[in-house]
Amino acid sequence: MIHYKVLYAAIVSCVAIAQVSQGEEKSVLNLGEDIAIPLVHIKAGQFEMGRSSEGAFVGALLSHGEQADWATEGPVRKVAISKGFFIGKFKITCEQFCAFLNSTEGAEKHVNINDYSWIEKRNGKYHPKEGKGTFPINVVHWEGATEFCQWASKASGRTVRLPTEAEWEYVARGVEGRQYPWGAKGTSSWTSHLGAAVDAFPENKTPEGVVGMVDLVVGEWCSDYYGVRYIPKDRMDPQGPSRDQLPVKSDLKWLATVEGEYHVQRGRMKRSNWSTTSRSFGDRVGDDAGIYGFRIVAELVGKDNSP
Repeated sequence: MIHYKVLYAAIVSCVAIAQVSQGEEKSVLNLGEDIAIPLVHIKAGQFEMGRSSEGAFVGALLSHGEQADWATEGPVRKVAISKGFFIGKFKITCEQFCAFLNSTEGAEKHVNINDYSWIEKRNGKYHPKEGKGTFPINVVHWEGATEFCQWASKASGRTVRLPTEAEWEYVARGVEGRQYPWGAKGTSSWTSHLGAAVDAFPENKTPEGVVGMVDLVVGEWCSDYYGVRYIPKDRMDPQGPSRDQLPVKSDLKWLATVEGEYHVQRGRMKRSNWSTTSRSFGDRVGDDAGIYGFRIVAELVGKDNSP
């Protein structure tokens, strides 16, 4: 005779195990060939995006242009991220990106193997240089980063893409408006001017556990076109300016307009006044740069239970 209490307990246990397994699966992006990208769940919410440019012009005159960067970080506005998402715990590594390159036709158009590159091509295949397998990819064009996301989407069966600029800042800054991903300047171990493995500085993380969002060497591509100023009304899940809106004219008469179709780069510390609001831009990697990397976003499937 079946003991129904025992049977019920067994069913509950199986359901719990299945739920844990499903949760673990969502928090890891499996791409086959032993490639597993750990993810961090980010809840929906609102935050203040940008930094005030008040006094930036005077500051620029006194600091040889350094303070003028603040002018490109506004106008400050309240932004809503309406749906949660998963973001890569780390930047994409050289090893992971080489797996993509070696399975893609015309791979050479996605990277620039220059003197600063941490990957190389040998016998027709791409490989990380010795000891650089877990370093972030640092010579990927913006288009190459988006192509990696498409490849990862097919391999995983999930929707993978670059973060928007607003999502990137939301993760790095948080609703409390942190200057650094970890909070204040107090951490003693956060990056290296020589570059390092993506997990080398665990103190350099957000409260949710996203690691390495500030780096002295490698920045991170976002999906947005770059405008020298934000579009004030772009407040709900901002996507940045459309191609037709380029170039974005500045409301600060003294701030020069950036002509051309560039994309946003975030997270590379160039100066002492760096903040989670700091921005840069680019498109393709030149022969004199090894600063272009990225991390991925995996969209949530089904209902978002974020508050």
